Amino acid sequence: MRADVTALLSVPVTAPDGTVGGVLSLFRSGARLAFSMAEARTTDTMSRHIALAMAASG
Repeated sequence: MRADVTALLSVPVTAPDGTVGGVLSLFRSGARLAFSMAEARTTDTMSRHIALAMAASG
Protein backbone atom coordinates (compact mmCIF):
# COMPACT_ATOMS: atom_id res chain seq x y z
CA MET A 1 0.00 0.00 0.00
CA ARG A 2 1.30 3.44 -0.88
CA ALA A 3 0.42 6.32 1.46
CA ASP A 4 1.67 9.34 -0.53
CA VAL A 5 2.28 11.26 2.70
CA THR A 6 3.02 14.91 1.95
CA ALA A 7 2.89 16.32 5.49
CA LEU A 8 3.45 14.86 8.95
CA LEU A 9 2.67 16.33 12.37
CA SER A 10 3.71 14.45 15.52
CA VAL A 11 3.40 15.55 19.15
CA PRO A 12 4.24 13.63 22.31
CA VAL A 13 1.47 12.48 24.65
CA THR A 14 3.11 13.64 27.88
CA ALA A 15 1.67 12.85 31.31
CA PRO A 16 1.53 15.54 34.01
CA ASP A 17 4.63 13.98 35.64
CA GLY A 18 6.59 14.41 32.40
CA THR A 19 6.65 10.81 31.20
CA VAL A 20 5.84 10.26 27.55
CA GLY A 21 3.03 7.74 27.10
CA GLY A 22 2.95 7.82 23.32
CA VAL A 23 2.92 9.97 20.22
CA LEU A 24 -0.02 11.49 18.37
CA SER A 25 0.79 11.57 14.65
CA LEU A 26 -1.26 13.07 11.85
CA PHE A 27 -0.52 12.38 8.19
CA ARG A 28 -1.67 14.37 5.18
CA SER A 29 -1.54 13.05 1.64
CA GLY A 30 -2.07 14.33 -1.85
CA ALA A 31 -1.81 17.93 -2.93
CA ARG A 32 -2.79 19.34 0.47
CA LEU A 33 -0.65 21.98 2.11
CA ALA A 34 1.54 21.47 5.17
CA PHE A 35 -0.09 21.63 8.60
CA SER A 36 -0.68 25.15 9.89
CA MET A 37 0.42 26.48 13.28
CA ALA A 38 -3.24 26.50 14.34
CA GLU A 39 -3.49 22.80 13.50
CA ALA A 40 -0.28 22.14 15.42
CA ARG A 41 -1.62 23.97 18.48
CA THR A 42 -4.90 22.05 18.29
CA THR A 43 -3.04 18.75 18.02
CA ASP A 44 -0.91 19.70 21.03
CA THR A 45 -4.07 20.45 23.03
CA MET A 46 -5.58 17.13 21.97
CA SER A 47 -2.44 15.27 23.08
CA ARG A 48 -2.63 16.92 26.51
CA HIS A 49 -6.26 15.83 26.91
CA ILE A 50 -5.35 12.29 25.82
CA ALA A 51 -2.50 12.22 28.38
CA LEU A 52 -4.85 13.31 31.17
CA ALA A 53 -7.37 10.62 30.20
CA MET A 54 -4.62 7.99 30.14
CA ALA A 55 -3.38 9.08 33.58
CA ALA A 56 -6.91 8.96 35.02
CA SER A 57 -7.54 5.44 33.69
CA GLY A 58 -4.22 4.00 34.79
